[in-house]
Amino acid sequence: MRSLLASIATGPLAWLLAGAQVAATTTLLLTKVPMANVAMSRERVVDEGKFWSIVVSPFVHTDFFILVFNVVLTVTCSNLESRLGHFEFARSVLCLVVVPAIIHLVVMGWLSGLPIDGLRPYFRSHSSSGFTPVICGWLATVSARAPTSGSILSMERLPLLIAPAGVLVLSQIMSPNTSLLSNSIGILTG
Repeated sequence: MRSLLASIATGPLAWLLAGAQVAATTTLLLTKVPMANVAMSRERVVDEGKFWSIVVSPFVHTDFFILVFNVVLTVTCSNLESRLGHFEFARSVLCLVVVPAIIHLVVMGWLSGLPIDGLRPYFRSHSSSGFTPVICGWLATVSARAPTSGSILSMERLPLLIAPAGVLVLSQIMSPNTSLLSNSIGILTG
């Protein structure tokens, strides 16, 4: 119990972000609002002007397994918050939410302009949701600063260079509907 309270005390923003993911996804599921109504897509943001989906979409998840995966990883990244400080951690979250979203929208806009008729509707409506791009960005940032080993995710001697790729692969295995593009952009942004 003490270690749980200590974790909350050293990383309150990480715990708040985990709680926001649970609350947003639970609300979405209980109200039976379709994911397409809240997930960020080029069509929703650019064509319909619903810019709020850039901020909301990281907190909603396509299924229960990816929600649990992201919540556990977010909470275990509380030690990153204690290392960076609350302000720097909050700034990294904001950066890792907004920058990958903008890059995702630009790439989808470019791809929807390609003369591939069968794929054009997919690129216009392809959506992104979930917190995995932020987690991938955090892991990429940590691995770039200390590429050999470290204690991110509370595991000693984890080769940090493989951590972002491992999260990327695991999230795709757990939920094939997860946006590979968004998660890859999260790694590059980190």
